Amino acid sequence: MKNNMKNIQKGITAILFAVVIVASVLVGMAAALAVGETKTVTDTEITVVYGEIDDTIDNTIDNTIDNTIDNTIDTTPPDITCPADVTVEQATAAGTVVTLTATATDNSDASPTITSDALAIYPLGTTTVTFTATDDSGNSATCTTTGTVIDTTPPSVDAGLDKTEEQATAAGTEVTLSATVSDICDASPTVTWSHWPTAVFPHGSTPVTVTATDASGNSASDTVVVNVVDRTPPELIIETPPELIIEDDVITVEQETRDGTVVSLTPDIMSFMGYNIMYLQ
Repeated sequence: MKNNMKNIQKGITAILFAVVIVASVLVGMAAALAVGETKTVTDTEITVVYGEIDDTIDNTIDNTIDNTIDNTIDTTPPDITCPADVTVEQATAAGTVVTLTATATDNSDASPTITSDALAIYPLGTTTVTFTATDDSGNSATCTTTGTVIDTTPPSVDAGLDKTEEQATAAGTEVTLSATVSDICDASPTVTWSHWPTAVFPHGSTPVTVTATDASGNSASDTVVVNVVDRTPPELIIETPPELIIEDDVITVEQETRDGTVVSLTPDIMSFMGYNIMYLQ
Protein backbone atom coordinates (compact mmCIF):
# COMPACT_ATOMS: atom_id res chain seq x y z
CA MET A 1 0.00 0.00 0.00
CA LYS A 2 2.87 2.34 0.93
CA ASN A 3 4.68 1.66 -2.37
CA ASN A 4 1.52 2.32 -4.38
CA MET A 5 1.08 5.67 -2.68
CA LYS A 6 4.73 6.51 -3.43
CA ASN A 7 4.36 5.69 -7.11
CA ILE A 8 1.20 7.78 -7.51
CA GLN A 9 2.54 10.79 -5.64
CA LYS A 10 5.93 10.42 -7.31
CA GLY A 11 4.39 10.63 -10.78
CA ILE A 12 2.43 13.77 -9.93
CA THR A 13 5.28 15.47 -8.11
CA ALA A 14 7.83 14.58 -10.80
CA ILE A 15 6.09 16.77 -13.32
CA LEU A 16 6.06 19.74 -10.96
CA PHE A 17 9.70 19.26 -9.94
CA ALA A 18 10.79 18.91 -13.59
CA VAL A 19 9.20 22.15 -14.56
CA VAL A 20 10.69 24.00 -11.59
CA ILE A 21 14.23 22.57 -11.96
CA VAL A 22 14.42 22.97 -15.77
CA ALA A 23 13.30 26.53 -15.37
CA SER A 24 15.94 27.09 -12.71
CA VAL A 25 18.69 25.61 -14.91
CA LEU A 26 17.70 27.67 -17.89
CA VAL A 27 17.58 30.84 -15.85
CA GLY A 28 21.04 30.06 -14.48
CA MET A 29 22.46 29.53 -17.94
CA ALA A 30 20.91 32.72 -19.20
CA ALA A 31 22.36 34.69 -16.32
CA ALA A 32 25.88 33.51 -17.24
CA LEU A 33 25.65 34.95 -20.74
CA ALA A 34 26.54 38.48 -21.70
CA VAL A 35 24.04 40.65 -23.39
CA GLY A 36 23.60 39.51 -26.97
CA GLU A 37 25.54 36.24 -26.28
CA THR A 38 24.00 32.93 -27.28
CA LYS A 39 24.69 29.37 -26.08
CA THR A 40 23.73 26.01 -27.47
CA VAL A 41 22.60 23.44 -24.87
CA THR A 42 23.98 20.02 -25.65
CA ASP A 43 22.35 16.63 -25.14
CA THR A 44 24.87 15.92 -22.40
CA GLU A 45 23.87 18.98 -20.48
CA ILE A 46 20.19 18.06 -20.81
CA THR A 47 20.95 14.53 -19.60
CA VAL A 48 22.81 15.86 -16.60
CA VAL A 49 19.95 18.20 -15.77
CA TYR A 50 17.41 15.35 -16.08
CA GLY A 51 19.53 13.13 -13.86
CA GLU A 52 19.67 15.82 -11.23
CA ILE A 53 15.91 16.25 -11.48
CA ASP A 54 15.27 12.49 -11.18
CA ASP A 55 17.54 12.12 -8.13
CA THR A 56 16.01 15.13 -6.47
CA ILE A 57 12.47 13.87 -7.06
CA ASP A 58 13.27 10.37 -5.75
CA ASN A 59 14.90 11.61 -2.57
CA THR A 60 12.30 14.26 -1.83
CA ILE A 61 9.26 12.05 -2.45
CA ASP A 62 10.72 9.06 -0.58
CA ASN A 63 11.49 11.14 2.47
CA THR A 64 8.16 12.95 2.40
CA ILE A 65 6.03 9.83 2.00
CA ASP A 66 8.05 7.84 4.54
CA ASN A 67 7.67 10.56 7.13
CA THR A 68 3.96 10.99 6.39
CA ILE A 69 3.08 7.29 6.50
CA ASP A 70 5.32 6.49 9.46
CA ASN A 71 3.83 9.35 11.44
CA THR A 72 0.21 8.34 10.61
CA ILE A 73 -1.35 6.28 13.47
CA ASP A 74 -4.86 4.70 13.48
CA THR A 75 -6.38 5.39 16.90
CA THR A 76 -10.03 5.47 15.83
CA PRO A 77 -12.08 2.52 17.13
CA PRO A 78 -14.66 0.79 14.95
CA ASP A 79 -18.29 1.86 14.98
CA ILE A 80 -20.29 -1.09 16.39
CA THR A 81 -24.09 -1.54 16.42
CA CYS A 82 -25.76 -4.08 18.71
CA PRO A 83 -29.04 -5.85 17.93
CA ALA A 84 -32.18 -4.67 19.73
CA ASP A 85 -33.13 -6.25 23.04
CA VAL A 86 -35.20 -9.39 22.51
CA THR A 87 -37.86 -11.20 24.59
CA VAL A 88 -38.86 -14.80 23.84
CA GLU A 89 -40.96 -17.57 25.43
CA GLN A 90 -39.10 -20.42 27.12
CA ALA A 91 -39.04 -23.42 24.80
CA THR A 92 -37.37 -26.17 26.84
CA ALA A 93 -36.30 -26.84 30.41
CA ALA A 94 -32.82 -25.53 29.53
CA GLY A 95 -34.11 -22.32 27.96
CA THR A 96 -34.49 -20.93 24.43
CA VAL A 97 -32.11 -20.57 21.48
CA VAL A 98 -31.74 -16.87 20.59
CA THR A 99 -29.70 -15.54 17.65
CA LEU A 100 -28.05 -12.16 18.30
CA THR A 101 -25.85 -10.50 15.66
CA ALA A 102 -23.93 -7.20 15.84
CA THR A 103 -22.45 -5.19 12.93
CA ALA A 104 -19.37 -2.95 12.76
CA THR A 105 -17.59 -0.56 10.37
CA ASP A 106 -14.11 1.01 10.58
CA ASN A 107 -12.24 3.87 8.88
CA SER A 108 -9.24 1.70 7.99
CA ASP A 109 -10.31 -1.94 8.41
CA ALA A 110 -13.00 -3.14 6.01
CA SER A 111 -13.87 -6.13 8.20
CA PRO A 112 -13.37 -5.55 11.92
CA THR A 113 -13.40 -8.68 14.08
CA ILE A 114 -16.56 -9.03 16.20
CA THR A 115 -16.61 -11.19 19.34
CA SER A 116 -19.22 -11.62 22.09
CA ASP A 117 -20.18 -13.59 25.19
CA ALA A 118 -23.48 -14.69 23.61
CA LEU A 119 -24.92 -18.00 24.79
CA ALA A 120 -26.10 -20.96 22.75
CA ILE A 121 -29.24 -21.30 24.90
CA TYR A 122 -30.59 -18.52 27.10
CA PRO A 123 -32.10 -19.54 30.46
CA LEU A 124 -35.24 -18.16 32.08
CA GLY A 125 -34.72 -14.49 32.97
CA THR A 126 -32.65 -11.63 31.48
CA THR A 127 -29.11 -12.12 30.17
CA THR A 128 -26.86 -9.21 29.14
CA VAL A 129 -24.66 -9.87 26.09
CA THR A 130 -21.57 -7.76 25.27
CA PHE A 131 -20.25 -7.44 21.71
CA THR A 132 -16.72 -6.17 20.91
CA ALA A 133 -15.45 -5.00 17.50
CA THR A 134 -11.65 -4.80 16.95
CA ASP A 135 -9.88 -3.41 13.88
CA ASP A 136 -6.48 -4.50 12.54
CA SER A 137 -4.78 -1.67 14.45
CA GLY A 138 -6.01 -3.06 17.74
CA ASN A 139 -8.66 -0.40 18.36
CA SER A 140 -11.89 -1.76 19.82
CA ALA A 141 -15.42 -0.69 20.73
CA THR A 142 -18.19 -2.47 22.65
CA CYS A 143 -21.97 -2.44 22.95
CA THR A 144 -24.49 -4.48 24.93
CA THR A 145 -27.94 -5.96 24.41
CA THR A 146 -30.23 -8.21 26.47
CA GLY A 147 -31.98 -11.49 25.81
CA THR A 148 -34.99 -12.10 28.05
CA VAL A 149 -36.67 -15.49 28.34
CA ILE A 150 -40.14 -15.51 29.93
CA ASP A 151 -42.48 -18.29 31.03
CA THR A 152 -46.19 -17.69 30.45
CA THR A 153 -47.10 -21.28 29.66
CA PRO A 154 -49.15 -23.08 32.38
CA PRO A 155 -48.33 -26.64 33.48
CA SER A 156 -50.03 -29.66 31.98
CA VAL A 157 -52.42 -31.42 34.40
CA ASP A 158 -54.27 -34.72 33.93
CA ALA A 159 -56.38 -35.96 36.84
CA GLY A 160 -57.30 -39.17 35.03
CA LEU A 161 -60.68 -40.71 34.25
CA ASP A 162 -63.69 -40.50 36.54
CA LYS A 163 -63.86 -43.35 39.07
CA THR A 164 -66.83 -45.51 40.11
CA GLU A 165 -66.45 -47.59 43.26
CA GLU A 166 -68.78 -49.85 45.24
CA GLN A 167 -69.69 -48.58 48.67
CA ALA A 168 -67.73 -50.55 51.23
CA THR A 169 -69.03 -49.25 54.54
CA ALA A 170 -71.78 -47.06 55.84
CA ALA A 171 -69.34 -44.10 55.68
CA GLY A 172 -68.42 -44.76 52.07
CA THR A 173 -65.37 -46.14 50.25
CA GLU A 174 -61.71 -45.27 50.49
CA VAL A 175 -60.42 -44.13 47.08
CA THR A 176 -56.89 -43.05 46.08
CA LEU A 177 -56.51 -40.45 43.34
CA SER A 178 -53.40 -39.43 41.39
CA ALA A 179 -52.61 -36.86 38.72
CA THR A 180 -49.96 -36.48 36.03
CA VAL A 181 -48.33 -33.04 36.08
CA SER A 182 -45.55 -31.58 33.90
CA ASP A 183 -44.16 -28.13 33.04
CA ILE A 184 -41.69 -26.73 30.50
CA CYS A 185 -39.65 -24.79 33.05
CA ASP A 186 -40.46 -26.16 36.50
CA ALA A 187 -39.50 -29.78 37.11
CA SER A 188 -41.67 -29.97 40.23
CA PRO A 189 -44.78 -27.78 40.04
CA THR A 190 -46.82 -27.37 43.24
CA VAL A 191 -49.88 -29.64 43.26
CA THR A 192 -52.98 -28.98 45.36
CA TRP A 193 -56.25 -30.93 45.71
CA SER A 194 -59.73 -29.70 46.55
CA HIS A 195 -60.25 -33.03 48.37
CA TRP A 196 -57.66 -35.26 49.95
CA PRO A 197 -56.49 -37.60 47.17
CA THR A 198 -56.73 -40.57 49.54
CA ALA A 199 -59.89 -40.47 51.62
CA VAL A 200 -63.24 -42.13 52.29
CA PHE A 201 -65.69 -40.84 49.72
CA PRO A 202 -69.38 -40.98 50.67
CA HIS A 203 -72.19 -42.48 48.66
CA GLY A 204 -72.89 -40.39 45.58
CA SER A 205 -70.73 -38.26 43.24
CA THR A 206 -67.87 -36.12 44.52
CA PRO A 207 -65.94 -33.84 42.09
CA VAL A 208 -62.26 -33.41 42.94
CA THR A 209 -60.12 -30.67 41.34
CA VAL A 210 -56.33 -30.87 41.14
CA THR A 211 -54.35 -27.67 40.46
CA ALA A 212 -50.69 -27.39 39.39
CA THR A 213 -48.74 -24.13 39.75
CA ASP A 214 -45.21 -23.62 38.37
CA ALA A 215 -42.42 -21.42 39.72
CA SER A 216 -43.46 -18.55 37.42
CA GLY A 217 -46.97 -18.50 38.90
CA ASN A 218 -48.71 -20.10 35.92
CA SER A 219 -51.42 -22.61 36.92
CA ALA A 220 -53.79 -25.11 35.38
CA SER A 221 -56.48 -27.42 36.78
CA ASP A 222 -58.30 -30.65 35.95
CA THR A 223 -61.30 -32.31 37.62
CA VAL A 224 -62.12 -35.95 38.27
CA VAL A 225 -65.43 -37.26 39.65
CA VAL A 226 -65.54 -40.07 42.22
CA ASN A 227 -68.81 -42.01 42.14
CA VAL A 228 -69.58 -44.29 45.11
CA VAL A 229 -72.51 -46.56 44.29
CA ASP A 230 -74.44 -49.22 46.21
CA ARG A 231 -75.20 -52.20 43.99
CA THR A 232 -75.06 -54.84 46.74
CA PRO A 233 -78.50 -56.13 47.91
CA PRO A 234 -79.15 -56.31 51.67
CA GLU A 235 -78.40 -59.56 53.51
CA LEU A 236 -81.33 -61.00 55.52
CA ILE A 237 -80.27 -62.43 58.87
CA ILE A 238 -82.85 -64.04 61.22
CA GLU A 239 -81.71 -64.62 64.74
CA THR A 240 -83.42 -67.68 66.26
CA PRO A 241 -83.28 -69.06 69.77
CA PRO A 242 -81.38 -72.32 70.21
CA GLU A 243 -84.59 -74.35 70.42
CA LEU A 244 -85.83 -73.02 67.05
CA ILE A 245 -84.74 -75.14 64.08
CA ILE A 246 -85.05 -73.94 60.47
CA GLU A 247 -84.45 -76.57 57.86
CA ASP A 248 -85.69 -76.70 54.29
CA ASP A 249 -87.85 -73.64 54.89
CA VAL A 250 -89.56 -75.46 57.83
CA ILE A 251 -89.37 -74.02 61.33
CA THR A 252 -89.41 -76.63 64.09
CA VAL A 253 -89.90 -75.64 67.75
CA GLU A 254 -90.45 -77.51 71.00
CA GLN A 255 -93.98 -77.28 72.36
CA GLU A 256 -93.97 -75.37 75.62
CA THR A 257 -97.60 -75.56 76.75
CA ARG A 258 -100.75 -77.43 76.06
CA ASP A 259 -101.63 -74.63 73.67
CA GLY A 260 -98.27 -74.66 71.85
CA THR A 261 -95.22 -72.38 71.56
CA VAL A 262 -95.00 -68.66 70.85
CA VAL A 263 -92.75 -67.90 67.81
CA SER A 264 -91.94 -64.25 66.95
CA LEU A 265 -92.01 -64.11 63.15
CA THR A 266 -93.46 -61.12 61.37
CA PRO A 267 -95.89 -61.81 58.53
CA ASP A 268 -93.71 -60.09 55.92
CA ILE A 269 -90.72 -62.23 56.81
CA MET A 270 -92.82 -65.37 56.78
CA SER A 271 -94.28 -64.43 53.45
CA PHE A 272 -90.86 -63.54 52.07
CA MET A 273 -89.28 -66.79 53.12
CA GLY A 274 -92.37 -68.99 52.64
CA TYR A 275 -91.94 -70.72 55.98
CA ASN A 276 -94.28 -73.46 57.24
CA ILE A 277 -94.58 -73.85 61.01
CA MET A 278 -94.51 -77.37 62.54
CA TYR A 279 -95.08 -78.00 66.21
CA LEU A 280 -93.26 -80.79 67.95
CA GLN A 281 -95.45 -82.85 70.31
